Amino acid sequence: MEEKGYRFPGSPKPKPNSPEPGGNQVLPGTYKVVISNGKDADSSFVTIKADPRKENNNAVLIAQRALQSRLRTSSDKLTLGLDQLTDAEEIAKKYEAQLKDVEGKEADSVRKQSKKMQDAIKDVRDFVSGKKIERQGYGQLPVETVMTALQEAMQYIRSKNVAPGKQEETLVVKAETKIAEAISKINNFFSDKWKGYQAW
Repeated sequence: MEEKGYRFPGSPKPKPNSPEPGGNQVLPGTYKVVISNGKDADSSFVTIKADPRKENNNAVLIAQRALQSRLRTSSDKLTLGLDQLTDAEEIAKKYEAQLKDVEGKEADSVRKQSKKMQDAIKDVRDFVSGKKIERQGYGQLPVETVMTALQEAMQYIRSKNVAPGKQEETLVVKAETKIAEAISKINNFFSDKWKGYQAW
């Protein structure tokens, strides 16, 4: 009894026919269920009732979901941008692998440019998610990133049993601003570095 979910930025692309991610629990109400198999289909209605032990807080949930939906608009754009970076990275790695045993100036140049593309993609990813320390015993640097701003805003929207207020609105604006910066970096990469790599 969940709404349709969505992918969080940076999550792996789903494989064909993989189940969709789960979303929020549906609000109380009557829903039409349609089941199909080939050309055959049938439908029925199911009624979801509110938990009688809890106070009716539909107005709060609707307000929370409205703000989540607004933030998701930016989040979906970031997901798409990161997917495009992943595709570009795979292409650069493929060219580099194909020239693994090839010698000569031209092959060296292609390898060098492919490595530059991968480094540029990593720089954008580091801006989005933060740099990781490779030394043993270390993890993520404790700095605010695009992802931490997005996660914080989402968490605050859902964490209280009240409609979002000024604090949640401020966090959403901050997350939207950081996401816009990330998308700008992604767009600049494709319009500048990647375009030159393709032409080259």
